[in-house]
Amino acid sequence: MHSNSGMCFFISKKFDNINKGNFGIVVGKMLEKLLIELAKKVDCIYTLSSNNPNWITKVDSNGFYVETEKSREKFNNGEQDKPWEYIPFDFIRTGWNEFIKVRTANSKDFIKTKGRSSFLMAFFHELPFVTKTIKENSIAIQIKEFTTEDLPSEQFHKVITFLEEVINGIFDPKRLSEQTDSNLYRIKSRARQDLRLLGFLNDENEKNETLFHEYINAKNKVEVIKKQIIKHPYSQIVLEVLKLLSDVDKNEKKSMLVELGKFIVRNSRGENLMVDSVAKERTTNLLNWLKAVGIVDDEWNLIQQNPENELLNFKDFKQNIFHSFFIKLRRYRAKQLKELLNGKNNISLQQFNEEVWNIGYAVLNDSKVNVFNLIHNKDFDTLKQ
Repeated sequence: MHSNSGMCFFISKKFDNINKGNFGIVVGKMLEKLLIELAKKVDCIYTLSSNNPNWITKVDSNGFYVETEKSREKFNNGEQDKPWEYIPFDFIRTGWNEFIKVRTANSKDFIKTKGRSSFLMAFFHELPFVTKTIKENSIAIQIKEFTTEDLPSEQFHKVITFLEEVINGIFDPKRLSEQTDSNLYRIKSRARQDLRLLGFLNDENEKNETLFHEYINAKNKVEVIKKQIIKHPYSQIVLEVLKLLSDVDKNEKKSMLVELGKFIVRNSRGENLMVDSVAKERTTNLLNWLKAVGIVDDEWNLIQQNPENELLNFKDFKQNIFHSFFIKLRRYRAKQLKELLNGKNNISLQQFNEEVWNIGYAVLNDSKVNVFNLIHNKDFDTLKQ
C-alpha cells in the first residue's frame, strides 16, 4: 500500500524469495508459518486503541517492511532516510511467544518486544482466532477457545444416515441408549453429538422442529447442512484460516489446522487442550464435511460459487478494519477540506476539485475508483485488486 493525501492506495505487495526462508530459527511450527501467510495477505493494519495505520509494503524471507503516517512524514521532511521500518520474523516470533504464554495479553505482557507492542497486538488480532478484549483496564488481545464438542466427531455420511434414521422414526435421540447395544450406541451417540453441533438437537437431545421441517422439505438438503456448518464459529475460523493458506499445499493446510485445534480446543470439560490424535481425527472430519457440502475442493481451497459463501465474504469484508478506516478517513478528509478552504483563500478551483476527488477513492490500474460504491455493490473482485 502507498498513500497520497492520507489515502491508502491498494497495489500488489512485493515478495522477495519468501518461500526460501523460514520463520526465524524455528522450523515446523505451523502456527508461526501462518503468521508469514498473514503478513503476505494483509496490506494495512490498524492499532487497536488509536486506529493508526501500519502499511506492510514488502515481505521477504526474513521479515517485512512497515510504514506509518509518522515515518512517512519524517521521511518527507528529511528527518530520516527511509519511510519504513524493517520487522524481522524473529521479532514477530518473540512477540507471539510472549502472547501465547499468557493467552490474554495487553501491552505490559510484551516485555521483550515492548517497543512495538501496539503493532504486534494489531497484527495478531488479524488472525481469526484472536479477539479484542480488556485486561487490567487496558486493551488486550485474547485467544478464542472451543471444546471438542465444537468439532465433528463422526464422518459426514454417518451423521446424515443417523439424521435420516431419526426422521424415519428408527431412532429417538432421547432414548438412544435403550434402542442400541454398546457398539452401535458408540457410533450413533457420536452422530447424535454432531446433530447437536449442526443445531438439529439441543443439549437435552430434543429436536429442533423448525430445522427438521426445513430439512425434510428442502429440495436441496445439502444446502441446509451447508448453512448450518457455516453458522458455527469454529467452522468460520477454519474457513478464514483456509483463506490465508490459499498458497499453501494441501498437506500443510491440514497440518496447520491440526495444530490450530491443539492450540485453541479443549476437551469437553474445558480443561486440557486437545491431544494430537483427537485433533487429527476431528480436523479430518471437519475438512471432509466442508468438502461433502461443496465449501472446499479436493485441495482444501474455498469454493466461491454460492450465496452462503458470498454472505460470509461480505460479512468478513464489513468487519475488515480498512472498511471502518475509510469511513473514518472520509470524515477526516472532509474536515481537512474545510480547513483548507478556510485557511487558504487563494486555492484554485482545480486544486479544490482534486482534493475532493481523493475522498473515498483508491487507485486501480492508474484510475480512481470509488471504494464505497464497490463495498455497496459487493464487488469483491475489484476490491481484492
